[in-house]
Amino acid sequence: MPRREGDPHSEPVSWYGIATFSGKRCDVLLDLEGLGGRSRPTLVGGYGTNMFYLDKGRTPRWFDDPNVRFHNDVADWYGTRMRRHPELIKDLEAVEYDTDDTYSGGVLANISVTFDVDGATATPLSASAGDGHKRLPFSLAGVPAANSSGRRIKPHVAFAVTGAATATPKLIGPLVLYYRERPEMLPELTFSVKLDNSDPGARAETKEEALQALLEAGPVAVTGGRDGDSGYWRVVKVDVQTQRATGSGAQTGSGDIRIARVTARKWPTAAGE
Repeated sequence: MPRREGDPHSEPVSWYGIATFSGKRCDVLLDLEGLGGRSRPTLVGGYGTNMFYLDKGRTPRWFDDPNVRFHNDVADWYGTRMRRHPELIKDLEAVEYDTDDTYSGGVLANISVTFDVDGATATPLSASAGDGHKRLPFSLAGVPAANSSGRRIKPHVAFAVTGAATATPKLIGPLVLYYRERPEMLPELTFSVKLDNSDPGARAETKEEALQALLEAGPVAVTGGRDGDSGYWRVVKVDVQTQRATGSGAQTGSGDIRIARVTARKWPTAAGE
C-alpha cells in the first residue's frame, strides 16, 4: 500500500503482512533477476536447508505475463462479511457472475461459489466450468441448499486448476447475490370458538368481551395443546360473527350462536423459538 506518514523508510510503497502461517518462516529473500543465466526473473527465499522459489512475471502485473505458471491446486478467496440490516434474515436465492480463462493451455479449471452463513458453511453450489455468464440457484437437485438463510453472509470463491495451467480462472465483474429479507418468523394459529348461552353463569356477550380483552392482555399460557402448541401465545385478532336463529333483540337469544375466530401468535420464551 502507499507509504504512510511514520513508516520508517522513504520508499513509495510499504509492505504489510496480512497473514501468518504457523510452522513457516523466511529468513532470507533474494531477487535473482536472471542471475546465473536464468531466463526468468526469480525470487528465492527460505531458512536453514529449506528453500522456495517463485518465477516473477516480466510485466507490471505479473499474471499478465503468458509465461507465468499457476499452481495446480485449489485457491480460495473470502469476501467481506455482509452486515446489512442485521435484524433481518436473508434467504439466499441465487448468485450471478462471469468467468474467463477456465480452459487454458489444455487444462480445465472451474470456479465454485458458496457463502458462509452465520459462521456455518452453506452447501457448495455446483462448480461451473467454461467461460461466460453464470447464474446458480441455491439448490441442489431441486432441493434448497442447507444453511442458506441467516443474518451474516460471507462470500467464498474457490478457484480449482488441475495441471500446469498458463492462466488462472478469473471471476470477472461483480459477484451478484440475490436474496429476500424477512423478520424472524413466529408460529401463528387461527381457531374458532363457539359462544352461546349454554353456560348459565356467562352469556355469549360476556364470553365475547372476555376474548376481546385478551387483545390488550399479555401472553396467555396454553397447556395440553396439540402438535406441540403448548406454551405462551398472544391474541392478536378476534373476529365474532353471529348466526341469529330466532328473535331480533340486541342480546343473543336462546337459539343464537356466535362464532369467534381467534388469531394467536407464539410468544417465544426459549432459545430457538
